[in-house]
Amino acid sequence: MRILALSDLHDDISRLRILREQEENNFEALVVAGDVGDKYRNEKFEILDSFECPVLIVYGNWDNKATYDGKVSKNSVLLHHKTIQVNEYFFTGFSGSPTSWGLNPIYLEEKKMVEQKHADILEKYKQAKAHGENQKQEIESKYIILLESMASRVKDRRKKAFKKRVALIEKKKEEELENISERWRRVIHSRKYKLYKNDCGVAVENATKRNIKRMFEVIGNEQIPAKKSIVVSHERIYHFAEQGFCPLMHIYGHRHKYQFNKFKGTYYLNASPMDYGCSGFFGGTNLNSAGYCRLKFDPANNKVDVERITFKGQEKPTQSFSGVFGN
Repeated sequence: MRILALSDLHDDISRLRILREQEENNFEALVVAGDVGDKYRNEKFEILDSFECPVLIVYGNWDNKATYDGKVSKNSVLLHHKTIQVNEYFFTGFSGSPTSWGLNPIYLEEKKMVEQKHADILEKYKQAKAHGENQKQEIESKYIILLESMASRVKDRRKKAFKKRVALIEKKKEEELENISERWRRVIHSRKYKLYKNDCGVAVENATKRNIKRMFEVIGNEQIPAKKSIVVSHERIYHFAEQGFCPLMHIYGHRHKYQFNKFKGTYYLNASPMDYGCSGFFGGTNLNSAGYCRLKFDPANNKVDVERITFKGQEKPTQSFSGVFGN
């Protein structure tokens, strides 16, 4: 079985176009481990759909506006708490990322419970914010009129006296704008609001645990054989062994550094990034250029080959990692 794996396209589409130009329709599946991005989204899926095979996708933190209901595109399937069989292998996983869960249904449940619990302080926050925005508009309008009126009475606006007067007016405006935010600051520094923010963090953690738990429930219910399973998520999942289920392979992205290794019977593949422009966010210098991976599964010889393809004319040699799949 041959697979094309990629991740973290973000707002770039140029490298996806290059990928399509140089790859033929000789794959059994495409795996997209999140962060398709909102920009050029329809065109990206048109390119992915042009491959004559299923496109198995999970959402990442750049896909936080993407919905979980309905079909993603013509050939694309959202791999969220479901199993898709391709040849003798089973793909499963979940969508979303703790960095930004977006419209993940489990996270929305957790978020709703937090908002209901802290409805009182959220209403105060809403009122304080609305009050501040209204006052801001009034103050800015007042000073625009004042400056225009003053300028209309001055023949030479280059004079130091005029510039000094403008500077004083601007300073006074900034002081008034600063004062109107006091009500809002009192809310966000209150104990109740801090408790709300703490519970927001707990909701993110709970969503992570529940999504992973639900994925393992699906695996158990459908009795997926571990050594024929490929788990896909945007961020790496740890501690498979503690769950009593070590899949053949785990494909993920998010951290912008290609990596392929084996740990406790599972092959781990970080396929990202297609877009290396955001790699600097992580503050590292040992980061890979943009690229994607070709995977070849050879159960007859107990072997998985991963070939990392990079752009800008750079192509690394095939990295073969062989090992016994297990029974």
